[in-house]
Amino acid sequence: MNRRSILLIAVCLLILAGGGYWLSTKLERYTHQWDSGPELDVSFNPWHAAQTLLETQNKESHRSFNLHPVFERLQPYDGLVLHNASTVSNPATRERLENWVHDGGHLIITALEEWDFEQEFADPFLDDYGVRLYHLEEDDTDAEEVAIPEALFDSETETETE
Repeated sequence: MNRRSILLIAVCLLILAGGGYWLSTKLERYTHQWDSGPELDVSFNPWHAAQTLLETQNKESHRSFNLHPVFERLQPYDGLVLHNASTVSNPATRERLENWVHDGGHLIITALEEWDFEQEFADPFLDDYGVRLYHLEEDDTDAEEVAIPEALFDSETETETE
């Protein structure tokens, strides 16, 4: 190799190195993520967020479609969330659930059936405890404009003045 070709190769390498350096200072690396929607376990589990929260607190949680296997796992101070009270329609199941609550268990039931004023009936389990779901129609009044009956304050003002 003669001197001229070595010089030409050195200049080419220098230009390539300079171009590489310039590109490395001007270009920015980024990662693009496509939103493909929720994963399957999130789509099919409405309790996923609650279970994830409990897992972060190192607490066990289980999901079941049948109430009877759940009774085998329940401890006296556990919490049970029922999506509807239709699973409590069986008297034996209801009695077992009420005994568990009486022993210290925590029961949360979502009320799904609205109170029917004509039949005066909704969910028999919740109705026994006086829990009713009413449909409130939206009206034009704001929450601030709701009038509070003055009779509620009369007994308080009488005791204060005496």
